[in-house]
Amino acid sequence: MIQEINLGGELRPISFSLNALALFGKLTKRPLKDVLALSPETTQLEDFIVLMWCGFKDGARIHKKEFAYTVEDIGDWISDSPEAFADLLVMFNEAQPPEETNKKKETESPPLSP
Repeated sequence: MIQEINLGGELRPISFSLNALALFGKLTKRPLKDVLALSPETTQLEDFIVLMWCGFKDGARIHKKEFAYTVEDIGDWISDSPEAFADLLVMFNEAQPPEETNKKKETESPPLSP
């Protein structure tokens, strides 16, 4: 899902697709299970900014826009717009699949054996 946010003086696309999460995992050397378990309670501020950078980079890729910004640029944009921090958290959470799709429902029966 691609979203947009006015940040750094312009409307910017942001995407927390599988590509963005894969890049975040690669940059932070985190395994898939840790990337999928990201939350404000378990993520350092530096990692949050890196995650946003990955989202903006992927949003630019999808929109076929040039992306020549650093992680520090993203941190500056967020610092200059305090409400953006909360907005970005909401955007990230909205982009994640509902929790029940990430695990088997307890009420499901196991498959029958032949």
